[in-house]
Amino acid sequence: MAPPVLPRELVYLALDDLEANETFRLREVGDVSSLAQSIAQLGQLFPVEVRLRGGKYQLITGFRRLAALRMLLRKRILARVHVNLSEQEAALIAAADAIDNRALELDELRALEALYAERGWSTPALSELISRAIEKAEERLEDIEAALRGEPPPDRSIEDEDARPLEDEGTPSAVAAPIPRPAATPRAAPDDPPAPAPLGGGIDGPDVAAASLLAHLGALHEEIGRLLDAGTPLSPALVERLARQAAAGRALRERLARALRAHNAPSLER
Repeated sequence: MAPPVLPRELVYLALDDLEANETFRLREVGDVSSLAQSIAQLGQLFPVEVRLRGGKYQLITGFRRLAALRMLLRKRILARVHVNLSEQEAALIAAADAIDNRALELDELRALEALYAERGWSTPALSELISRAIEKAEERLEDIEAALRGEPPPDRSIEDEDARPLEDEGTPSAVAAPIPRPAATPRAAPDDPPAPAPLGGGIDGPDVAAASLLAHLGALHEEIGRLLDAGTPLSPALVERLARQAAAGRALRERLARALRAHNAPSLER
């Protein structure tokens, strides 16, 4: 019998051309009546994996599909043929198929790992495949234990470092949390600093404008004091805005001091 024209191509093989060999069967075939009914209605949807060996085909995956086709008295099977495939490579395909088809439990994965080591099929790729499957099985157990305790499952999300905002030079990356004062009443920190109301000093004259400004500054100081007393951690964006406003406030204070000195100088001369 001539081999397939192309490696790994899909072909229909006669069941008689398959070896009676179950080297790569990793679990019991079990009851295949429902699978046979599905194949009878829809056909064989997924091919089996075989390797060419001495003019015959050795089954690597799909032992349940083969049993279902024989139950239906079919004569051929849809298969993907591998040419020049080593025993270790075939064993890796069989393990990947077993893990992908059904979530294996920890004891099954440990037994599979021991079986492959005993048969000399262990490879770095296989070790990585089984390690990932064991990690997933352990996570499933953790989720079940958390559910039994009435807790949410553990958060396994990983922070995306590329999504972090870039910090400007000179911007403090961390601000020491203020020491809360016991007598203060905690209040939630606002998302943004309170916007001052319009001063309206152009109509009533400078004295009225100055008095209004002092009133607003006093209210602002009280609000900042309550915010610090609450001891609530602030968001990085709000800390950055407060730092800029504090710098602007220092510049305004120096300017105001110079203006007051200039205003008081004539009266002192008199």
